[in-house]
Amino acid sequence: MSIKDLRIKKSLSQEQLANLTNLSSRTIQRIEKENKASCESLTALAKVFEMEVSQLENIMNENKSNKIEIEEKKESYLSFFSFL
Repeated sequence: MSIKDLRIKKSLSQEQLANLTNLSSRTIQRIEKENKASCESLTALAKVFEMEVSQLENIMNENKSNKIEIEEKKESYLSFFSFL
């Protein structure tokens, strides 16, 4: 799960989430893309998603781990296919 998944689950656009959190829509885009947020942003997002900040941090960290794993697999596949 990711911030984007949570937003979609609540049927919110990036703009709507930005309004609810008092963050800019650009900040929401950046958080969804980079999976990184300040303490203030995390607090605002956690409030909207009705969860603890620590839960939201866990979701973001899990998502980072998944992205790293995917990148490693991609590199492995590219190495394999370049070998062929």
